[in-house]
Amino acid sequence: THMTNSRMTDPEVMETRFPVIVEEFSIRKGSGGTGQWHGGDGARRRIRFREPMAANILANRRKIAPKGLAGGEDAAPGRNWIERADGRRTELPAKARASWAAGDLLVIRTAGAGGWGEPDTSATAADAASAAGADTDTTAGAGADGACTTDRSTA
Repeated sequence: THMTNSRMTDPEVMETRFPVIVEEFSIRKGSGGTGQWHGGDGARRRIRFREPMAANILANRRKIAPKGLAGGEDAAPGRNWIERADGRRTELPAKARASWAAGDLLVIRTAGAGGWGEPDTSATAADAASAAGADTDTTAGAGADGACTTDRSTA
């Protein structure tokens, strides 16, 4: 099925159709480029497989970040990886086919959008606070950056 940014499939629908648990679906704070107009932030997804499966990922902007325009800064590029149940971590390219075992986790970080216009160098307190909560692509736990997440551990 088609589960891309252009079709934001609800986690409940995904969990009904496939043997997965969507542990996180949130905004990737700080991934948009700065500028007079800040680029939009990407998304964060963490999908745990409940049984062995094979799946494909078809993404863009993993090697080359979305460019800022008219002096705006580039956005953060996207990333994909697998966190295996045994602790191994495997980076995935933008286009890949992989097999997952029960308990494995697919982590997707979509790219932000580039900023437009020269950034205001006199950052406000709100800008500084926003940057402090920016997504760092760590795997220290879903929601570590204050993102809205759903706790499915009791489901």
